[in-house]
Amino acid sequence: MLQRMLERPIRRPRATTLALLMVALIAIIAVPLWAQVGGGTGGEGAPSPQLRRAPSPLIGYGLMALMFAAVITVSLIPSKRGHQD
Repeated sequence: MLQRMLERPIRRPRATTLALLMVALIAIIAVPLWAQVGGGTGGEGAPSPQLRRAPSPLIGYGLMALMFAAVITVSLIPSKRGHQD
């Protein structure tokens, strides 16, 4: 009996399928239109950005020099391979 139930496709009434398709179609059309009009922002449009001064590049240069120094320091540490020589 279980095998027969699994082989049988699930049948929906035609009206339910049509209603689901109509809801999906309305959502596909309405959501982009609502976004274009500004439905989520109350209609005042996009907010203007608050422009701040760009940070100094010296911070980036300092971090780069610090990382470079760390890599060079680790590279210069002698390895303990005396037994292989």
